Amino acid sequence: KSLRATNVATIHERKGVGGDVILTSVGHADIGAVGGSANVQQCGVVMMGAVGGSFRGERIAELLRCGAIGGSCTVLNSMSAEIAVSNVGGSLMLQGVARMPSCNVGGSATITLPEHPNVRMHIIAGGSIHGDAIDRKYNNMANIVLGDGSASLNLTAGGGVTLQKGSFASMNGMDERSQSESEASYSRKRQAILQMVAEGRILPEEGNALLDGLGE
Repeated sequence: KSLRATNVATIHERKGVGGDVILTSVGHADIGAVGGSANVQQCGVVMMGAVGGSFRGERIAELLRCGAIGGSCTVLNSMSAEIAVSNVGGSLMLQGVARMPSCNVGGSATITLPEHPNVRMHIIAGGSIHGDAIDRKYNNMANIVLGDGSASLNLTAGGGVTLQKGSFASMNGMDERSQSESEASYSRKRQAILQMVAEGRILPEEGNALLDGLGE
């Protein structure tokens, strides 16, 4: 059994989902183990116990928390979110991600940084640590500070790690600042709608209709 949801305020499936999960414009999702793969877009908070297949997330506004991902993991354009994924069995790709407290990756990792990054990175790798975002190549371990180091990325990878420069304007039609502002605006509006539902000021159906309008 798979789960597909679009433009809803909350989802609670703590017993888990045996198949795939596809979420679009969901305010808060709390899901147990996922047997298949997961695809998440334009969501506020996403919590999953584990994902047996691959995971792809894009434009996550606040938080992604996942115990383990069996396959590959790709997270894009989520500058304002905390990405808390403990283990990835396959490869990892991050683009437009500023906060990842700690992650163990079985394969290789590719991290695309903004044009002017402000990040502190601690990386341990089975291969080399290289790329055009840094001024030298490292063997197996690196502590790197770019800009003011206000954000953090901590990573352990079984393979090599590539740190590359990215122009988010050319990749997704948005610069880093406008994307961050858009995500923050979406998050504020979503939280206000959820609060009105929780306080009984509007019906859940009305809340879902308002969230539907946010996704347009």
